[in-house]
Amino acid sequence: MYIQDTITAIATGFGVGAIGIIRISGKNAFNIIERLSFLKKAAIKPNTLNLCYITNPLSQKTIDQVLISYMPGPRSFTGEDVIEINCHGGRVVLNSIIELILNEGARLAAPGEFSKRAFLNGKIDLVQAEAIMDLISAKTDAGAAIALGQMQGTLSLRIKALRVQLLNVLSEIEATIDFPEDMASEVLSKYETILENSLGEVENLLKHSDEGQIYREGISVAIVGLPNVGKSSLLNYLLGTERAIVSEIPGTTRDTIEEFCNIDGVPFKIIDTAGIREISNKVEVEGIRRSRQTIEMADLVLCVVDLSTEMQADEKEILALIIEKNKKCIIVGNKYDLLSNHRKLNIERKADVIISLVEKTGLENLKKILLKSINIHNLRNNESDISVSNSRHIEKLIHAKNALELVRITARQKLPIDLWSIDIREALLALGEITGDDISDQIIDNIFVHFCIGK
Repeated sequence: MYIQDTITAIATGFGVGAIGIIRISGKNAFNIIERLSFLKKAAIKPNTLNLCYITNPLSQKTIDQVLISYMPGPRSFTGEDVIEINCHGGRVVLNSIIELILNEGARLAAPGEFSKRAFLNGKIDLVQAEAIMDLISAKTDAGAAIALGQMQGTLSLRIKALRVQLLNVLSEIEATIDFPEDMASEVLSKYETILENSLGEVENLLKHSDEGQIYREGISVAIVGLPNVGKSSLLNYLLGTERAIVSEIPGTTRDTIEEFCNIDGVPFKIIDTAGIREISNKVEVEGIRRSRQTIEMADLVLCVVDLSTEMQADEKEILALIIEKNKKCIIVGNKYDLLSNHRKLNIERKADVIISLVEKTGLENLKKILLKSINIHNLRNNESDISVSNSRHIEKLIHAKNALELVRITARQKLPIDLWSIDIREALLALGEITGDDISDQIIDNIFVHFCIGK
C-alpha cells in the first residue's frame, strides 16, 4: 500500500439506490476528474457541489449527470485532495465511472484506506478511526452515541492528558536520575500524587468498560433445547422477522443462525442452534456439535422446554451441560397453550418464564427477564459515563493500570526512583498504543483491514 498513489472506491453500500457516491483521494484526484468532466480547477469553489457530466474521454460517450465536490488537502478527511462524485446509484453507472477513474491512473482503495490515510496524515488518531467503524456498525442509539463521542475525541483527550502527566513525571525523574540524593521528599511526594491520580483516571476509564462492550458488541444469547420445542419461532419473534425456517419436522435447523436484535435499546446477538438429541445423520451431528460449542461461547443461554411433555433425558443433558459450563441460564417454558386449564394451574415443570409462541403470551415478560439478567438499570444509569467500549482499548488500559500499580508498590517500598521509570514507560507505551502515538505498522494494518471499502 503506497500513500503516494491516488485511490478510489465506491463509498455507498452495495445494491441499487437513488444516489451512489464515489470517492477519490490523492495528488492526482482533481487531474483525473478534470479529464472526465471537463471541469477546470479555477472554475470550482472548494467544498461546494458542481453539476456536470462524466464522459469517457476516448469515446466521448456520456456516462451520467453527476454532482462533484472538491475538497483540497490538507483540509479534507484524508488530508489529501479529495473528490466525491454523487451519481445515480445503479451498479452499471457506478462501475462504469470507477473503470474510467482506474483508466486515468488511480487504483482501487484497500479496506479502510481512506481512514488510514487520515490517520497517517494526522487528521484523526487511532481511537477516532476505530470509532468511525463502530458508528457505522452501531446496533443501538446508545452504541452510536458512544462511538460518536469517541469519534469527536472525548476518549482521545483523556488518554493524551494522561500521557502528558506521565511524560512530565518521567522526564523530571530522568533529569535527576544521576543525583537521586538531591531529590527532596516533597518532590517525591508530588510525583506519587500525580501517579496516583493517573492510576485513578485509568481506573475510571475502565469502570464502565463492561457496559461499553455490551453496547458495542451485544450480549450473545444461545437459544437451545430439543428439536421442535419452538427455538426458531422464538428467534423469529425476537428479531421481528421470519429469519429461521419453522417446521414441525425435527432437525429442520442444522446450523447455527446468528442475528442481532434491539431490546429496549440493548443489543442482543441471538443464536438459534440445532436441536440437541441423539441422532446418526452426519450433517445433523455437526449441527449439534456446533450447538454445544455455542453454549460454551454464549454470555447467556435460553433453554426452551416443551411444557406439554415430560422432562426427557436429552433435556437433562442440556441443562447439565449449561451447569457444567457455569452459564447464566433462563429456562423458557413454551407451548403453554397446549395445557388443559387444570394443568395450567398445576404446572409441575419449573421454568423461569412461561410463554406461548402460538398465542404470543408471556413474551414481553421474557424480554423483561432478559434485560434484568444484564442489570439493565445499572447500564442505563451509567450510559453517559461510558468512554471505553473497544476490547483493544480495554486491554491496553489494563496494561497501563498494572504498570502504574507496580510504580505505586515501588514508591511505597522506598525503592530507588530510577525503578519508577521502567513501569512509567510501560504505562506510556500502552496508552500510546490506544491513540496510535506509539504503535507498530503491523497493528495499524490489522486495525484498518477490518474496515469497509470506501471508508
